[in-house]
Amino acid sequence: MKLIQVGLGDFGLNWLKDILLKTNTVQLIGVVDKNDELLNSAKELPGMEDVLIFNDLKDALSKLKPDFILNVTPPGIHKEINFIAFENRIPVLSEKPIAEIYSDAKEILEKSIEVNVPIMISENYRYSNYVRTAKKIISSGDLGRIDSVSVDFNRKHIMTNYHKDLEHPLLLDVSIHHIDMIRYITGSDAKTVFARSWTPEWSWYKGYSNIQLLLDLENNIKVSYRGSLSAYQSETDWSCDWRIEGEKGVLKMSNGTINVYKNDGDLEIKVAESHDSREFVLNEFIESLNNNRPGETNISDNIKNFEIVDAAIKSLTTSNLIKL
Repeated sequence: MKLIQVGLGDFGLNWLKDILLKTNTVQLIGVVDKNDELLNSAKELPGMEDVLIFNDLKDALSKLKPDFILNVTPPGIHKEINFIAFENRIPVLSEKPIAEIYSDAKEILEKSIEVNVPIMISENYRYSNYVRTAKKIISSGDLGRIDSVSVDFNRKHIMTNYHKDLEHPLLLDVSIHHIDMIRYITGSDAKTVFARSWTPEWSWYKGYSNIQLLLDLENNIKVSYRGSLSAYQSETDWSCDWRIEGEKGVLKMSNGTINVYKNDGDLEIKVAESHDSREFVLNEFIESLNNNRPGETNISDNIKNFEIVDAAIKSLTTSNLIKL
């Protein structure tokens, strides 16, 4: 399949160098960005010799016929890019979050349904072997019914791109991954959300870099989530530290290792990642197009993560528990 990548910021360049120029799964035929310096720099990369560069997606689509578009622009631009793709009836694989604000995310979903053009969100954390293994253990029923989930995330993360200027950089750009993991691993959606958020005086972020979430999920599961991008040092990996309490045992996850504690014996699993999880995202999207089915992280499923984020923002502004 042929694709055009839109966006060459930090995330876009990473997609280009680490995924698209190293895979035989797809053929990159064009790259779009408004920044000529970024475009010219990308053009010098090995493998870019036959790839055309453009400042404007409409211009690119007047000259090229991609099978889909990879949208790696900042979230505030996602709707504009996605709508151009929809108008041309071209499927979209978009980086998360769906948009910067919930109303835009809803419009993208509604437009996608209206024109019947698929869009899938690159919610790549759930595609890792690590998370898949945890999901398999929980789904097996070995721990019985799940009572509670505790998730801790602590990183010293300094960004100089749009991320540092977001009002909710942790919630929108990072915690949304963890929210998806919570939904995926437990197999349960949220019913209520309560949130507290703040920024330490010494933080380099303009917006809220720290958050606490209390979620009530289906199946009577209680979730406590605490995250920080302004930690003194990075103490967890990007997938967090987890404790999942079941009626027959406990599952703990930390830094690529899963520990299960039960009365009939303990189990430790060190999970190796054979591929970048974005490769699995890309493969899933292509398979979904080839088989005319929704991708696993299609927008209709992924917007449920954004609904939790939106509820958390409402909780922050009202100090109330928000029902979904």
